[in-house]
Amino acid sequence: MQRSAPDNPHSRRKIGQVRDFIAARLAGEPSFRGAVVTDSVAHGDARADSDVDMFLLFRPLDLAVVPGDFVWSPRLERYFGRSEQLPKDPDLLHVDAQRVDLDRLAAGEASELERHLLAGGLLVWERDGSCAEILERVSEYPARLRRERLIDLYYQVNYHLRPAKALAWYERGDGRLAHAHFAAGIDYFLKFMFAWHGAWLTWPNKRVQYLRARPDPVGGFEECLEQIMLVRDFGEAELNRRIGALTQYMEKMESLLQSAQILPPEAPLDFAYGQAHPEIGLRHSMEEWRRANAQRLRKNRAEPKPDK
Repeated sequence: MQRSAPDNPHSRRKIGQVRDFIAARLAGEPSFRGAVVTDSVAHGDARADSDVDMFLLFRPLDLAVVPGDFVWSPRLERYFGRSEQLPKDPDLLHVDAQRVDLDRLAAGEASELERHLLAGGLLVWERDGSCAEILERVSEYPARLRRERLIDLYYQVNYHLRPAKALAWYERGDGRLAHAHFAAGIDYFLKFMFAWHGAWLTWPNKRVQYLRARPDPVGGFEECLEQIMLVRDFGEAELNRRIGALTQYMEKMESLLQSAQILPPEAPLDFAYGQAHPEIGLRHSMEEWRRANAQRLRKNRAEPKPDK
């Protein structure tokens, strides 16, 4: 989680408004335990008309304490719905809140999106110091999970980069299906890059924005995005161009994963397939299956057959 308010005048003003609102309406509620501001206000790219996305933490959860999506008027000390006629109050506070049971987070029961938002959030108020530790634990991205996702998503991206797989869709229908196949590969690629940065996934429409703000591990990320997201027509040449652009970037990422000892130096794609499919009897584990099958047959022959 973030430790300090961003250097953005709109963010700072809205955070101040949030704290004033909490002091006026929530601090006296025993079930209310803390508040985390997220998204644009926490990240420092808020505008004057931005609303405030935030988590309101309760123990126990009581939805009757505060609305979830509202406009607060300090002058009238009243809540308004966004679709209602709003008063003329220069200090109106627009809030889009997720009201959350703190005990649920403490038990580790949080969605991927909740973890992402909390990881980049700013704790602006807590009652007794009980929130910070829980929130840090919930938003932490485990190293084991990062490794597992990188291996799995490396395989998934490369599966969708195989020209034979993509071009086969031209035989089944038309170019739209082939490009849709590649679009699925782009989705896996974005998830792969989130795993590289050790970041929980945000909303799909914000993933490119998030990744563009992160350091480029091998160079050429912006150019790669431009090439793979551009679709001028649904022909084979256009598909091959897009596949080539992503393949070039993934080859550099493959070398990086090998240097980090996440992938082996030899046959990394076969290794990744084996990690994703550990069961015996597949292309990488036929010998293991044969041994297990032979042992099973010997055991069956040695056991007495039941009387009919």
